[in-house]
Amino acid sequence: MLISFPEPRFEALSIQAALVKMGGKYRFITLENFSDTATSSSKTVMGKLTADNGHMNLGSKNYDDLNSFQNDPDKLLSL
Repeated sequence: MLISFPEPRFEALSIQAALVKMGGKYRFITLENFSDTATSSSKTVMGKLTADNGHMNLGSKNYDDLNSFQNDPDKLLSL
């Protein structure tokens, strides 16, 4: 299931999220907006919420569109 959020007014808020069922468990993967202070630019980062209410950073991305995000979790989950 893909979830689209309203455009974030400030960082770091999710732009997109994917709820993915793998076997008997679910994974919640997010695409989040943040500002890169080193380059004064806006970027996105892929994240994952963990079962213990934690958050993992899965790396920065250079896109913010739904199609790219939809294809990326498929790649991550196939590893």
